[in-house]
Amino acid sequence: MGRASTRSLDERGHIKVLSTTGYTVKQIADVVKRSGKAIMNFLRHQEEYGVRLTFQQDNYTIHVNRNNKTWLEGNDVATMHWPSNTPDLNPIENLWAIVVRRINSDNRQFETAKDFQSAISKAWSKVGNSAIKNLVNSVPERTF
Repeated sequence: MGRASTRSLDERGHIKVLSTTGYTVKQIADVVKRSGKAIMNFLRHQEEYGVRLTFQQDNYTIHVNRNNKTWLEGNDVATMHWPSNTPDLNPIENLWAIVVRRINSDNRQFETAKDFQSAISKAWSKVGNSAIKNLVNSVPERTF
């Protein structure tokens, strides 16, 4: 029995889309690692750029583990209080919801990964900057 047989259909679908688009798990991990290093470096030196940001993350276990909390505190990074069970506070979650609704608006089933990619690109291109700004600006209204 191969390793793939232990994955859910959803996980296998994500792997299939990633593999047919030419991305390997290692390539994605490398991008995440590089992005993480860049973000950490920026957070460490943000005042040199003339800004003071508040870092926000949901309470997902891997995000709030002891190492992450220690690093944020040790580097004097301001964090936003995040109530439990409220992933919708994160603007990206709302943005994903908008994109997914647009992709699914006509109840279309995609025959190929290329068709699916095209639908994703089309949905993203229809999201304007004002919608993104509205999502970000609405965060204070959604916190308590």
